[in-house]
Amino acid sequence: MTEERERGRALPNGTLILGLPRVDELVTRLVTDSDDVEQLTNVRTTDTRTALARGLVEYLGQLSFLSEGGRASSFVNAQLCWAEPEQPAASPALTIVGLAPGAYADSDFSPRTHRCAGFALQEMSALEQEFLVTVWAKDPMQRMALATLIEDAMDPVDWMSGFRLELPFYFGARATYLVKNVQYMDGGQDAQRRWRLAIFGVTASVPKYRPIGTPPTLIPEVALDVV
Repeated sequence: MTEERERGRALPNGTLILGLPRVDELVTRLVTDSDDVEQLTNVRTTDTRTALARGLVEYLGQLSFLSEGGRASSFVNAQLCWAEPEQPAASPALTIVGLAPGAYADSDFSPRTHRCAGFALQEMSALEQEFLVTVWAKDPMQRMALATLIEDAMDPVDWMSGFRLELPFYFGARATYLVKNVQYMDGGQDAQRRWRLAIFGVTASVPKYRPIGTPPTLIPEVALDVV
């Protein structure tokens, strides 16, 4: 636990955010301070919907929980969609899929322009997406620990309901997430396969941006001719 705390930042009740390496070095960040100022960038490597899913996967997939008796629970496999057939199964696992089509909320004909240093972004609307976060555990006790991990992670701060993530791979935008419900899934065949499922419904939202280069400043300039 000491080594994990040196590598990550602790949440309540023993839940940890661990620092996992990323090839592109763009790692989702939990916004823990209400005064943290958003700084938009010109970096975009995903579409809006994938950015929401990747942020949730990177945040939840890096967590660990130490339950009573000293049993540590964490995810060995986290996917932002169903894994490919040739990919070997491993559990405990986390899978995130969309519950319904994403909706472009507050879409209108008056987009907002954000001018930054050397570039500009046009905010067209916000994408709202309902996700199903499925936890695959090996036994009921492990499922209970992982469900507790998810519950703690869904409300990590005291200044808002839900949580906010900074997505460096999508213009550095801030996405908001809120857990809505939870369901335990138990069946005879799943029990024989040692599958114990917990499914959380999560609502996510992020502004939809479009890069527009550097717009004119509209600052008048006076040219003087000397004769």
